[in-house]
Amino acid sequence: MIQFFGFFGDSLSRFPTVSADSMDSLNSGEVNNQWNKYKDKNLSLYWRWFRQEDSNFQKNNFPVYSDSTVNLIVSSRLDNKSDLGKILGLSVKEPDSRFIAAAYHKWGKKCVDHIAGDWIFVLYDKIEQELFLAKDHFGNTGLFYYKSDCLFAFSSDLRYLLLQNQIPKEINDLFIAKTLVSCPKEGTETAYEEIFRLPPAHYLQVKDRKCKLTRYYFLEKTPLLRYKREEEYFEQFLDLYTKSVKACLQGPGPFASTLSGGLDSGSVSVLAARELAQKGVKLQSYTSVPLYSITGLDWGNRFGDERRFVKRVVDFSGNINVNYINAKEISLISGIKKHLISHAEPGHAAGNYYWILSILKQAQNDGIKTLLTGQGGNGTVSWSGFTESEEMRLLIQQHSFTFSFYKQLIKNLIYRIAPYSVINFYRHCGLEKEPWLSYSAINHSLSDYLELGNKMKKAGHDPHFKTYEAPLKARFRILQAGKTHSGSIWQANGMQYGMEIRDPTRGKELMEFCISVPDRIYRNKNQDRYLMRKSMQGLLPDEVLLNKKRGLQAADNIYRVRAEAAEISAELNSLKKSDLANRFLDISKMEVVFERALRESNREVNGIIGSVLLRGMDTGLFLKDFEEKET
Repeated sequence: MIQFFGFFGDSLSRFPTVSADSMDSLNSGEVNNQWNKYKDKNLSLYWRWFRQEDSNFQKNNFPVYSDSTVNLIVSSRLDNKSDLGKILGLSVKEPDSRFIAAAYHKWGKKCVDHIAGDWIFVLYDKIEQELFLAKDHFGNTGLFYYKSDCLFAFSSDLRYLLLQNQIPKEINDLFIAKTLVSCPKEGTETAYEEIFRLPPAHYLQVKDRKCKLTRYYFLEKTPLLRYKREEEYFEQFLDLYTKSVKACLQGPGPFASTLSGGLDSGSVSVLAARELAQKGVKLQSYTSVPLYSITGLDWGNRFGDERRFVKRVVDFSGNINVNYINAKEISLISGIKKHLISHAEPGHAAGNYYWILSILKQAQNDGIKTLLTGQGGNGTVSWSGFTESEEMRLLIQQHSFTFSFYKQLIKNLIYRIAPYSVINFYRHCGLEKEPWLSYSAINHSLSDYLELGNKMKKAGHDPHFKTYEAPLKARFRILQAGKTHSGSIWQANGMQYGMEIRDPTRGKELMEFCISVPDRIYRNKNQDRYLMRKSMQGLLPDEVLLNKKRGLQAADNIYRVRAEAAEISAELNSLKKSDLANRFLDISKMEVVFERALRESNREVNGIIGSVLLRGMDTGLFLKDFEEKET
């Protein structure tokens, strides 16, 4: 992929831009420092490879295309190039930019319906004098933009827009509040009021100083699939999953994967290892493990050290080399600061930054060019299924007539018959009205000022996380189809460390299949995630396939907080001096959590370390830095 930014408008000469070369300090990954420039009357464009590529790769994947009617820049991995080539009359050796230009010439704006993979592009139609920006269905890509009456700016990297003096920077209060309370954001939102991101499955038209945003793809409209033989679901699933993994192994290696002890990354890793074995290549993998002993801590149905299950996967596959990463070189605070440098806005998973960045840094040192993850599996390949989706006949056949059976039978009947509104009224009885005040560091006065409760309700978000809903609705809540920010987050991670990060669990064809499968296929014989468990038999060891516990990321954060207490205390004190941080945060609550972490070791404290202390620190350090730059 490449980095690019540009400007569009009829008065570009009035807006001096920051030199492209001055942006080099933003990157720690391998980049080709030579910026390329294109300019005509209404369009200025800057681009460069974000990592070193050999000359043949650059020639065959040239990202810019121009002819008499269009100018185009693309950052992509096209998964259906062979099929497109037959329709468009192009050789697969042609660069992606040539394919997308030809697709636009043939189908116009509907070209986005015919392109599969991870991609973003910006196209200037000289005839229509219109700028056309588009983003893939669900890929690990990001595209940001700013609009005013006389200027439109765009970039694959949010930070490049922030460096432009003519673009105003103002904090988006609601974005920050939603981040603190774990409320899903709208697809276009960023941490800045006047800078937006292009959501997945959308395109944007810019013409005559006006912008029009259109969603072109709806995963929600996928029809239900019904096979006569149940085995057909498992056969097609494995075929499509293998195809999606294979597509992510295109391009330059070496290839690697993140590998936990669970089903998502485990299945991605073994399928990738199987493909690479045919070429005599071994898959590298990276597993986050605790730096401190977590023996004796009660994690309930979670396991905090994934080495046991990872070793089973590695031994069973025979073509995976595992690297255990304890992230001893990155503290919690430095992980947050490094993340803010890469992303320029706070995020949800501040308690995980340090080990994610440690993995990426090690992968960079090992020369990895493409890293696979299983990040999107929860709503697709490893959806758990609802207990109520089990057919009544199977429920009776598979259980002995015990008290627990009758209890489950009654619950099943109630959930099948009662309206969702009645069930949710019962589930929410007696619950506190503002639960986010207990699990976040948000300042109560800011919450009131923003009328956060009403906004969450209007957006359909349940701050108690107890709403009961239909299986498909629950899955789309997880997937955030058409508005998730995860793709742009992973793109930024990859760019900072000189690699592409790809997620086979989010392949378009695979996702459509997973959504179309009846929910009962995901839950059978009292076993959740059944589609994955059944389909991967013989590819993953039984100990992993049948394990019902889930992994717990950052399980030793309690001990990390204690070891890094001086650094955390100093940063908390610095936040007290920031007016902006105090406006958004209840720093005294963060201090209480910090003090509890120093003396208590239990699941509750480990949870609020992440949601209150570290997420609050992430937000606070972002606000403090913003305040210092503006003064």
